[in-house]
Amino acid sequence: MEITYTVTIPTPIHEATAGKDATRPVLQGVYLEYESPGKARLSAADGFILATVLCDADLPEDFTPILIPGDLLRSNWSRGKRSASWTNRLYVEVDTNKPGDVAVSMRNKDGNEVHGTPIRGTFPDYRKLIPFDRNESSQFTGWYISFNPKLVTRLCKALDEDSFTVAIITPSSPGVIANEHGVGVIMPMFTNGMSQAELTERLENARNLGMADLRRDLDQANRTIKTLESKVQVNA
Repeated sequence: MEITYTVTIPTPIHEATAGKDATRPVLQGVYLEYESPGKARLSAADGFILATVLCDADLPEDFTPILIPGDLLRSNWSRGKRSASWTNRLYVEVDTNKPGDVAVSMRNKDGNEVHGTPIRGTFPDYRKLIPFDRNESSQFTGWYISFNPKLVTRLCKALDEDSFTVAIITPSSPGVIANEHGVGVIMPMFTNGMSQAELTERLENARNLGMADLRRDLDQANRTIKTLESKVQVNA
């Protein structure tokens, strides 16, 4: 007997996948798992960013997680304001007589069904990367962190948000973001932790260097003025 479950895709979560990278097939998919009654969780990662969102679904509690092909979502997800009732709905067909026999499908903008086959493989344990305990935090001063702007853009799209606040647990940890849709993680390009004393020393060195440059420029200006004055006196 075949049973069809419906999952609503709330954001373009596929933006966080590795796309068509054949060397990492697992990261080309979006991980679908049961979360709670009426809710499922979608997660995607590409090795540099990770996004996970909750969505409406009628999955059973014993649902076996699957990897939805990212291309299926990429080709059929729509942000249209006047979307049809089937827009952004994923249909999961499970054959109860053949455990593991699962098919997925969506309808495109014309209402035609587009089918796909779940990707085989084990999705990374993303929960180890996300500090779900929001009270876990520390105070750091004088440190900075940089992110690849292209990855930031993709993560924003995956969570369907134009801006967000980055939370950092430690100066060497990934950036963690959260909004009403879900949670995201982005690996930093560079991060550097400095104590207050180190920051003060760096600022003082920069200030001293600036004063040295200023004094050198003033000395050069004074020498130039004296040279000009000497020429004027000679010509006079």
